[in-house]
Parts: sequence; C-alpha cells; structure tokens
Amino acid sequence: MARNRTDRKAPYEYREFIGIKKSEKDELVTKIGLRKGSVVTEALKQNAVTQIHNYYADKGFRNVVTRVEEQNDPRQQNSAKVLFYVSKGGKVRVNSINFVGNYNLADNKLKKKMKGTKEMSRLTLHPDDKTVYVDSVKEKSDYWKEMGFLSATRTPEALDPYFRFHVFANSKFNDGKYFEDKEKLIAYYNAQGYRDAVIVRDTTYPSYRNNLNIDIEVEEGKNTTSVTLAGKVIPCTATPFWHASSQSKKATYITRNCSKNASVNK
Repeated sequence: MARNRTDRKAPYEYREFIGIKKSEKDELVTKIGLRKGSVVTEALKQNAVTQIHNYYADKGFRNVVTRVEEQNDPRQQNSAKVLFYVSKGGKVRVNSINFVGNYNLADNKLKKKMKGTKEMSRLTLHPDDKTVYVDSVKEKSDYWKEMGFLSATRTPEALDPYFRFHVFANSKFNDGKYFEDKEKLIAYYNAQGYRDAVIVRDTTYPSYRNNLNIDIEVEEGKNTTSVTLAGKVIPCTATPFWHASSQSKKATYITRNCSKNASVNK
C-alpha cells in the first residue's frame, strides 16, 4: 500500500534551543535525548517539550512556554532542523502554606518540618489570605483579648500574614521535595503520638505575582501518649491548642505537653 505524502517525516539533522543559557542547552540535549537522524514526529516534539518543562520545574520555573518550529534544512536534502523557543518566565515561589484539621499541632510546628518547602519572606499591610480549604471547626481566638502577644509562639503566628522573614530559606516550589515533606509531616505526627494521622487531601493553586499557595488537610486521629500531673497518668485528649488559654490551668498543661510530646508515658 502506498504511503501518503503527509505521513512522510524527514529526519532531523540540526536542533537548537533559543532563549536560554548555553549551560542549560547542554543539559537539555542530554535530557531530551534527540539524536541526529531521528524522524521528526509530533510525538517526538511533544516528548521533548515535556522534558523541557520537567527540567525547569525542578528549578522552580513552573510557567515555562515552549514553541517548537520545524524547518527544512537547506544544508541537506530531505532533512529538517528543529528549533525550540523557550520562555522560562519567573521562578514560582511558595507564598503561603495553609493547614486544615490540625487541631492539636500548631501551623508553625508543622511548617518547620517541611524542610524542602518553605514560604517566601513577606512584608505587607494587605496579605493574600485566599485559601481553597476552609476549616469550619477551627476557631480564631482573639489574640489581643487573650494577651497572645505575651506568648512566644502565638505572636509569630499572628504576625505571619503581614511579616515573615526567612534569611536562608529557599522558597521555590519543587514537586519532589514537596512529596517528601508530606511524608515528614506524617512522621512528625506519629512521633507526637498520633499514630493514625493521615493527609486527607492537598492542593496547590496560584497566588499573586505567579507564586502559589498550598492547602493541606490532615486528619490527626487520637493521641496515644499521656502526661503525668500530680503523680497521676492522664491520657492526652483532643483538646485543640487554641482553646487552652480559655480553660483551666490543668487543661492547659495537658494540652501543651501532649502537643510537645513532653511525656515519656507511652
């Protein structure tokens, strides 16, 4: 059966990356694996584009635009040259990490365990507090009435939407490191006595200036540790940490020590 002329594909003899550094070009040549003499097909070009985007995503560039152009190579008959026009855009950084369902471990404790996923520094009077997941149970305490400014932990949390300064933290988003950090979150929960803790769901979505926000919903489960008060072993309860200041000193003691896993009674 005769082959249609439209099915005929010319082998390429030349390819070029336009709009990027020479060092990046050299790395992409190896990653894409395009070899001279390969037949230029749509599948080959699409695979090359995917590899280009993956390469830059690992470097924090998630808004890469690539245009592929195929031209006849005047130097050789019946051959083509493939041009890749690459626009990296700016690096995508993590604007905010929002936790839902963490009734016993504070946001700042969980964020510290995410070594590879850090929020960017911030100084603003108009914070971007948009979230996808909303916790209908989580109550917002009155920071000033409860004298939260006297707490070394509550003050940074209250100021965080407006002021955040991370000197050495790399806030660019990386899919691989984010996956590892989610595993670290569960490991941290387990270490605090929450053996059944799971991440129910998580999502990333655009923030201002082409950065992104992260929402993570956790289900903590029961705490299997206990604390000792006046010689008595008391099981850890599911008392949310933000209620502690409005309850008795006994409940505050139990809640704080369970959250910190200060007890050796397991």
